[in-house]
Amino acid sequence: MSKTIVASIFLMLSISVTTALPADHFRSGQIHRFSPEPGEEINYISFSNGFTIDTRYGEPSLPVDLRLEPNEARYYIVQFTGPIQRSWFSRLKSLGLKTIGYLPYYATIARLTPTQREQLAQLPFVRWTGVFQPAYKIQAELLNSTEPRDIAILVTPGELATPLEQLITLQGGTVVQTTESPFGTVIQARLAGWAIPLIARAPEAFWIQEWTEPSTA
Repeated sequence: MSKTIVASIFLMLSISVTTALPADHFRSGQIHRFSPEPGEEINYISFSNGFTIDTRYGEPSLPVDLRLEPNEARYYIVQFTGPIQRSWFSRLKSLGLKTIGYLPYYATIARLTPTQREQLAQLPFVRWTGVFQPAYKIQAELLNSTEPRDIAILVTPGELATPLEQLITLQGGTVVQTTESPFGTVIQARLAGWAIPLIARAPEAFWIQEWTEPSTA
């Protein structure tokens, strides 16, 4: 049994994730409509769990265990100066960058080296870059959880599930199953709520939410 789950974070690149989860299951970014010309929304990057970045001032206040320093991070948010153009993605590709999905507003996620971050800063269509923080990867209902929870972890595209499976086990959790498809990998696990931030800090974790039984309806 399989269902197609569409993460709003993937909309711009038309990436869908197929696994044994209901449709519309993963939602790390909010869906918004906006005009072709950027307005006040250009200042914000928002997430469905309630965190918002005001890129005029930088990152919001985040819990220590849900925050990485730039030298610890592998993935970054890249915000553009307006509605994304294909030519911009072509330019990023020429720099060896692979992007993942879309975040409102006008942003994507990319794996960056320090050199690539410097290169991006020189591009006229790049407005802001910042760490893809662990805090942005966790469903709101799990942010302050301490008791054991059944969770689903969407593995970062291009990364392996094995490091996460090992980390879950080390934290006393149980990997129930790992489902792979051409479009994505999802780990179903049972884990103490206090250990969820440790999972979110791993670069292989892209989004974490409560596990719900799939429905055939």
